[in-house]
Amino acid sequence: GDVKLTLPEMLEEFDASQEVKRKAKIIVVIGNPPYDRFAGAAQSEESELVAHYKGIELVDDVDSKTKQVKRDEFGNPKRKQRGQSALYLDYNVRKQLLDDLYIRFFRLAEERIGEAAEFGIVSFISNSSYLTGRSHPIMRHSLLSNFHRAWIDNLNGDKYRTGKLIPEGLPGAGTSDQSAFSTDMDARGIQPGTAIITLVKRAEAKTSPSSTAVLYRDLWGLAKAKRSELVASLPTGVESTSKPYEAVSPTRENRWRLSPTMVEGGFEAWPALDELFPTSYQGVNHNRGVDGGIIGYTRIEVEQRLRGYFNSASFAEALKIYPEIGAERARYDPEETWKKLKAEGHYNDHSIKSFLTFPLDQRVIYYVDQYKWLNEARPDLAANVSENDFFLTFPEPRKESETRPVFSTVLSNLHVHERGSVIFPRETRGDDLLSDRDANIGEKTWRALRTHFNLTGERRDTEACTFVGKLFRVGFAILHAPAYQAEHKSALSADWAHLPIPKDRELFELLVAKGEQVTRLLDTNRDARDVIEAVLGRERAALIGPLKRTDGGNLRPDDLNISITYWGGGKGRWKPRPFAVEDAPIDAWGADVWGERTGDLYINDDAFFAHVPEAVWTYQLGGYPVLKKWLGYRQADRRDGKPVTDDERKWFRQVIQRIAALLALGAELDDLYQRAAADAFTAAELGIIR
Repeated sequence: GDVKLTLPEMLEEFDASQEVKRKAKIIVVIGNPPYDRFAGAAQSEESELVAHYKGIELVDDVDSKTKQVKRDEFGNPKRKQRGQSALYLDYNVRKQLLDDLYIRFFRLAEERIGEAAEFGIVSFISNSSYLTGRSHPIMRHSLLSNFHRAWIDNLNGDKYRTGKLIPEGLPGAGTSDQSAFSTDMDARGIQPGTAIITLVKRAEAKTSPSSTAVLYRDLWGLAKAKRSELVASLPTGVESTSKPYEAVSPTRENRWRLSPTMVEGGFEAWPALDELFPTSYQGVNHNRGVDGGIIGYTRIEVEQRLRGYFNSASFAEALKIYPEIGAERARYDPEETWKKLKAEGHYNDHSIKSFLTFPLDQRVIYYVDQYKWLNEARPDLAANVSENDFFLTFPEPRKESETRPVFSTVLSNLHVHERGSVIFPRETRGDDLLSDRDANIGEKTWRALRTHFNLTGERRDTEACTFVGKLFRVGFAILHAPAYQAEHKSALSADWAHLPIPKDRELFELLVAKGEQVTRLLDTNRDARDVIEAVLGRERAALIGPLKRTDGGNLRPDDLNISITYWGGGKGRWKPRPFAVEDAPIDAWGADVWGERTGDLYINDDAFFAHVPEAVWTYQLGGYPVLKKWLGYRQADRRDGKPVTDDERKWFRQVIQRIAALLALGAELDDLYQRAAADAFTAAELGIIR
């Protein structure tokens, strides 16, 4: 809406800025653009900026019924891609990483100076991935087409491509190559490599991209020396011996690369999950409520309900007693389905399955894959559930908590991740129950890893299936590392997670062992008390999450009623308190690993789960606040006044402890991830063709 300013000084500044925006002739754009796609930019509008670099044509998204252009929540027209991208057609790039915010700033500057202005300069210091990245050939071609000259100071300091070490064959090889942003106060600097590019457009006719003059130099070593080198390059009139530039010749054949060398490594070079594990399923889309119908909290509950439904003398009787089960839905005729299933012998004990409904929330489902009993039954998933592991994830998430995977060994709901989980099985079998189970890994990738790790056999053999289980655990250890999540927020929001599989065998096994702890903490089908105590220590674990009364007395049956509102927009009641000496996290886990305070989580006015640290209470996974969602579904007013059972109380306490243990593992996971990233397989080394 309109900005209303009352202070004269602010009004004067605002008017001056508007005057510049409307009338000033912009010929210089300089800056250090943000890298992070999660930074809250207007996605719908600004994403159109990079459509040019993606080589896609955007057209209005028209509703097929109303013939009106669809609009987003801000009233802006929705756009959609028409046809295949030039990035794929011309460069065979199926997946791209072009949604970093810094890419949008490049395109905006190119539009203002390279295309609209008569002449001008653009100078950015930014992530250097565009210099040689697989996703960026159209971007490089466009910049070369719209500017006459480019100077590139590659500041290197890339943790992922060179491990922040000077590469072999260069002076000082093997010594530190710091980020240009490193200082005495913060020696770490930033993790991606950075570069300064200065682009000049002259007031003359455009040149062909291959004719644009590109001058390039690498700066290696300590941050202070890099900054001194940059200062020495300035035309100050003071004699200096700064490192000279060399001419680079970008061409179509070398994908318009802006660097004479290409060091592979980092997120884009690592294999993506869908490249490692070629077979995937979607979760079961039941299109029903998750309680009160064919899904329930216990086997006995579902058994009684469905036995009664199918044992009814008529469908009319069944519908009257069990309206939720017999309700009509799209493409589903409940009466006809009732008759067919009843004729086939239902109720059937074998149809009751464990069902991961949400993260750390397992229930029971009456599973039938016929007659649209379920909206999408996913029989291929169900056929592979027995004695298997499942890696649940989601590409291009909107929420950061959706980037972390969930582990399961049972049938899983589509919405374990809020936007719809994709499920990678450890192994798959054909339609024949007697057929071999094949490890879910590409043939070339299996051969490469088999050779490297001295394994034997084919993908149908036990050793291959076991190895994919190990790869799963490496994935869980790395993808749950806070440092991995923080360093790749932008890339994770635009693609599948990419996995740095370490080449070092000892490190690989350490990641497997730590990943086993992570999967145990996430696995709703197994007790995890041994892992909780191994991570937290028995005494500290015992202090977390016991249910207590406010008066200190013994618990009564009514104390298990959840009467405080956690459902939907309800805020619940978490009462903070400072950590005590005996229940505070230990220093080795990292600062504020559980937040700055702990608290008591009330379920009614008289009872609360004690010592629930703040970070545990607010922990999200799959796009959901885990504790709040679990409690909300079990409010007394949502299940006919029934309290939680004692088994549910015990489970919820263990969920609190599991999350606390996951958070406590963060520092160890970070260390293992950093070591893995320093020397990991690239997709090309694993035979993955992109």
